[in-house]
Amino acid sequence: MAESIAPPYVRIAAELSRRIADRELTPGDKVPSTRQVAQEFGVALATATKALDVLRAEGLVITRPRSGTVVAPRRAAKSGEAAELTRERVLAEAIEIADGEGLAAVSMRAVASRCGVAPMSLYRFVEDKDELVLAMADTVYGSAAFERDASAPWRSQVESLTRELWRLHRAHPWLGRTQPLTRPLPLPSIIRLGDRLLGALEPLGLPPKQHMNVHVLLFSHVVGLAANFEAEDEAVSETGLSSEEWTDLQYLPRTGDAAFMGDMPHFAELFGALGALPDGYDLDLDELFELGLGLFLDGLENVAQRTARRPELYRSITAQESGAPMSDLHVVLGATGAIGKAVIAELTVRGHEVRAVSRHAEGPQSLSADITTAEGAIAACAGATVVYQCAQPPYAQWTEEFVGLTDTVLTGVEKAGARLVMADNLYMYGPVEGPLTEELPYAATFPKGRARARVAELILNAHKDGRIRASLGRASDYFGPGGVNTILGPTIFAAAAAGRTARWVGEMDEPHTVAYLPDLAAGLVTLGEHPKADGYAWHLPAGPPVTGDEFLALVWKAAGGKPKSAGLSRGMQRLIGAFNPVVKELGETWYQRDRPWVVDDTAFRAAFPQHVKVTPHEQAIAETLAWFKRQA
Repeated sequence: MAESIAPPYVRIAAELSRRIADRELTPGDKVPSTRQVAQEFGVALATATKALDVLRAEGLVITRPRSGTVVAPRRAAKSGEAAELTRERVLAEAIEIADGEGLAAVSMRAVASRCGVAPMSLYRFVEDKDELVLAMADTVYGSAAFERDASAPWRSQVESLTRELWRLHRAHPWLGRTQPLTRPLPLPSIIRLGDRLLGALEPLGLPPKQHMNVHVLLFSHVVGLAANFEAEDEAVSETGLSSEEWTDLQYLPRTGDAAFMGDMPHFAELFGALGALPDGYDLDLDELFELGLGLFLDGLENVAQRTARRPELYRSITAQESGAPMSDLHVVLGATGAIGKAVIAELTVRGHEVRAVSRHAEGPQSLSADITTAEGAIAACAGATVVYQCAQPPYAQWTEEFVGLTDTVLTGVEKAGARLVMADNLYMYGPVEGPLTEELPYAATFPKGRARARVAELILNAHKDGRIRASLGRASDYFGPGGVNTILGPTIFAAAAAGRTARWVGEMDEPHTVAYLPDLAAGLVTLGEHPKADGYAWHLPAGPPVTGDEFLALVWKAAGGKPKSAGLSRGMQRLIGAFNPVVKELGETWYQRDRPWVVDDTAFRAAFPQHVKVTPHEQAIAETLAWFKRQA
């Protein structure tokens, strides 16, 4: 009769048992992983798993959180008398339970059992479990030195403190559950650590909110990653598998399936490269911690360099965020234009100090300056908190002059350490289908549209590079008191005020967003009052879209008398444009007039809900027409 042959998993288990017995593997040594066993003995992963299960059943190996499967220690006999019951001993036993079994295993009864006393005995030291857990956390945090060498570079200080915090959370993975990010508890030891971190970050000269947020993000980096340790402990207890063993069983069959990976070429390529590594790839939280900390501090170094280049800018931002006394000077460039005048009126109503800048300014709050030169722009912006750029070259010279004007304005704003708010339009988007949002690409193909795109890029890049803080407020065609150089002013309001035919430029039945000048100005001032607007372009709030027919009907309702309305079609525009260069240029933007032109302003409304000013069209049109009649 043939001798029976033991199954492969039994033979593998026997070989590993021999290594343990012969001290080739000693207590605490890591046992080969499922993948390594499969490779060494040439068997399937399932067979390797069964072999390790045999060793676990015999008590030869255990699965230890964060270490994987290791040789089991030999049990030492207990001896000696029970130690005296003190608060320190209660906390030490509770911490040991949490470290070994998780925070959920900590109870007054469990701690009392470890101490060899009745549960009621613990209430001499803590009132309940909640107080026990807080005291445990304070004890653990307090056990760390968290030393800071104030003479060392700021980065070295931050690295040292953050790594010490990581070491604590790695050793005590339950800690993160005691300090939720949104509701941190004021434990003395954690506040001391926070104070040392804030001190280490101080040389960066960050504004107060950024200073606080950076310190919170460093805590979050540690706590967020370390939370996975306790989750892994629980998973090990439930499955008996280390993370590496579980991952191998779950993923290796998938990644080896060509059909499954066929639709995921990037993962397929990456998995292939990782599989070629000598030890494969295992997720290592320590590596992730160091990688994340390094990338985060690299970014902070960029901030530090910008701060060093522009200290006056960051001092200005700090004062704004902290509410400290500072200049409230709001400078309006292009103060004699319609938008500039409207912004000045809105700033005055809101109680701000105003300087009105133009080439030929008059009055006590005015300054004459040529902002096309660096010297003029610097003089115009000197001492400003916020600068509103409402100036622009003549329409026919946009292509040649707008970028140069913007460069000099940026010089003046940068020198003053002020924030910039740009009164912008929608030319940079070019033809679009559907509502206009701030996320649209700059796709203009005509010269003036490309010039406006370049202006916007210059401003946003200056913000990104740390030269200034800036935002842009964008609006569609506008109308309102003083709006004489707009597409709606002369052709509609001036004509209706004089009893002539009011003409809508474009298709009469397509919806079109129009902005009321005082509302537009209110939106720009809101951007100027809120630093959180910086770094973005915003579509300013406007009333609902209207068609040409609807708009003209409201005009004649306000004007009274017999309506005289007409549309200016594309054919008529071409005909008149042959003799009138201004009308001819309308052809470049006719895409705004032969289809729906609807501006989405939901981002502004969501960010500044208490500062949305939109005048009903009927009221806005009546006020505008009344102004034009007074000028007739």
